[in-house]
Amino acid sequence: MGLAFGLKLYLISPLAARHLSRALTGYLHYSVRVASLESRGGGLVVRGLSVANPEGFPSGYLVAVDRLLVAPRWGAFVRGGRAFRLIDLDGVRVSLGRNRQGEWNLAGLRRRFTGTEAAPEVRIGRLELRDGAVTVEGRGVSGISLGLRDIATRGSADSRLELTFADGAGSRYLVKGIARPGPRPAFDLTLFAAELSLAPLAGLVPQRELALENARGSLRATAGFHDGLLKAEGDFRFTGVSLRMDAVEIPLAGGVAFAGGYDTGRDEARLERMTIGVADIATARLTGVVSRLRTDRAFTAGIALDVPDLGRLSTVLATAAGRPMALAGRIGSTGLRVVGDGTGGVTSVEGALILREGALTLGGRPVVRGVNGAVGFSREREGFGARGRFTGAGEDGAALVGGLDVPMTLLLSRRLRPLEALVPRFDARMLGVTATGRFVFRPGGARPLDVSLRIPVTSLAALAPELERFGVRPTGGTASLSLDLWGKGSKAFDGEVAIRVDSFAGLVKGRAAAVRDGEVAARFSTGETPLGATGTVRLDGVSLDGRSGDVRSGFRLADRTLDLDALRCRLANATAGAERVTVRLPAPKGVTVPAVYPFSVELTGGAAGRGDAEATGLSAAFQGAYHADPRGGWPEGSGVASAARLVFRGKPVGAPSARFALKQSGGSVELGGKLLDGVLSGRVSFDPRTPLDGASFVLGLRDGRLGLLAPVLPATLAVTPADGRVTASLVGSYGATRGLACSVEGRADGVALAGRG
Repeated sequence: MGLAFGLKLYLISPLAARHLSRALTGYLHYSVRVASLESRGGGLVVRGLSVANPEGFPSGYLVAVDRLLVAPRWGAFVRGGRAFRLIDLDGVRVSLGRNRQGEWNLAGLRRRFTGTEAAPEVRIGRLELRDGAVTVEGRGVSGISLGLRDIATRGSADSRLELTFADGAGSRYLVKGIARPGPRPAFDLTLFAAELSLAPLAGLVPQRELALENARGSLRATAGFHDGLLKAEGDFRFTGVSLRMDAVEIPLAGGVAFAGGYDTGRDEARLERMTIGVADIATARLTGVVSRLRTDRAFTAGIALDVPDLGRLSTVLATAAGRPMALAGRIGSTGLRVVGDGTGGVTSVEGALILREGALTLGGRPVVRGVNGAVGFSREREGFGARGRFTGAGEDGAALVGGLDVPMTLLLSRRLRPLEALVPRFDARMLGVTATGRFVFRPGGARPLDVSLRIPVTSLAALAPELERFGVRPTGGTASLSLDLWGKGSKAFDGEVAIRVDSFAGLVKGRAAAVRDGEVAARFSTGETPLGATGTVRLDGVSLDGRSGDVRSGFRLADRTLDLDALRCRLANATAGAERVTVRLPAPKGVTVPAVYPFSVELTGGAAGRGDAEATGLSAAFQGAYHADPRGGWPEGSGVASAARLVFRGKPVGAPSARFALKQSGGSVELGGKLLDGVLSGRVSFDPRTPLDGASFVLGLRDGRLGLLAPVLPATLAVTPADGRVTASLVGSYGATRGLACSVEGRADGVALAGRG
């Protein structure tokens, strides 16, 4: 009695806690601290137990337990057995981490107990754990509750297990079943999670487009292990996953069902079935075997893919492309089989992917339809090859592209890294025109991308249905096109394009037009800067309503600015040109309705003439915006224009200037400058949409020299003014249908006349 009383006094003393701390520290080779001990309910209560991190790790604990109750079966201990009625733990926290050398803080304990002799069997009637938490490198689960019944460490009896815990998002998990530890371990367990939050996985998904913040799921899995054979099956379902494409979110749902096992004796894992489905968009079915899992991991996998309706991907692709787009068709597979190992990667790929009745529509217009083809996989050089051919429906007017024939080859490394994509030649009929080309992409090359497109000399009449949308109706002539691209990829490339027209004849906006010979040639590039281009435009033998001429100019496009250099135009007896015309198209600011597109135009070194009249030293500038409205667009803005010299029949007659303004309600021009050595003034008002119909004007001339008027008058006049000053005004209107109507007022002083005869 006295001994028991003395033991109780010892246990509650600080000395007992210090003794136990030193003993455990010496045994584990980790610093252990015990806050206090006491005897209660036939057992020992340990409070404030903690095992510190070893040296070389951040300060803190590896394991901490708020309260531990150990209640032995004293009768069994007296008989030499090891049995406990109850082991009860409260507030258990385990924190696993690595130091700078990559070693885990648990490694010392593992080494301490590796290779020790098997301990005698320990039996525990009941083990309870509450309010547990485990973290691994800052991530973990909490709210762990564990209950075990009838534990026998040498496997002489089955143990009943029930474990509950929560992850960082508060999702609850339940594991139930029976387990048998010992030299021949076995278990049958079931995992339930009725409602999961997938938000914690967001940081593990590298694609920003996949949003998991609102994703939910459910999980049920069973696993059994007997005689060295593990069998498992389960089902996972998810909803609320979003695919973010610009400002649009596309909801996704689906699931994964699986069944498989692992044979520890044969070191072989077998996937009997796995079905991965994303809503009703696509389904993949997999089977496989991995042998020698602990060494070289040799594997064989069978894959079956089914995309029953490509139309269900239309929303995703349309959002990504930023324009209306629709797909149709079905993708499937036959005999897909992948073989390899952990050392050499994939060593064999067999089988084929098949496309049936594929179709693409852009903006409501069919681009291609009836596309069928297959891609077969096989061993090829240093890796694998995917070879196939795709063909499309013939021309019937329903689709933009017909008669498609595209053979292709894709070379992959043993790690399935693309080495080369090749289309040696493709053929198609586009808008009724034959087109051929080739495509090469070699990621490891100095110039990975190499693309060419050729449209041979083709009758323009075949393009009439397409060109009529732009007010052009060709009745004769031919055209050809050549396009070459090369560079690093689809976002960084250079290229050349040339379009040639020969003997064009037809109608343009209802007016007879022709071009004897024309060409547009350009070099372009894009990459770190937006698309830029330089080139030339040449149109020889141009005819419009029976009047012939030509057009020539160089151009440069960069930073949303178009420069026309050395522009020269001629039509019948009219000419026009400029050393430079600059058109700037700044990016629109925000979104408005109707859409507003700002622009500016500058002209320098200009000249224009018709018949005996010529203006040189022309310069002009306009700054404004175009308002695009479905009911009819209109420009708005203001500008100035001037001519350094106005000549008629070789004689200078003035240097006019103008200020003009355009609004939706109307346009106006304010005239100024010099005319006949007098002061020119005036105002012209018009409708910008029909400037030559319904214009009104008020024109004035003050102190003009009559002697300078002679070159303007018909040479057949017998009498012409030789001297004097004139001041006059004209008020009137002009319409395309009713012609010119005006009234004239004026006076002349000091008039002198010259005549013949």
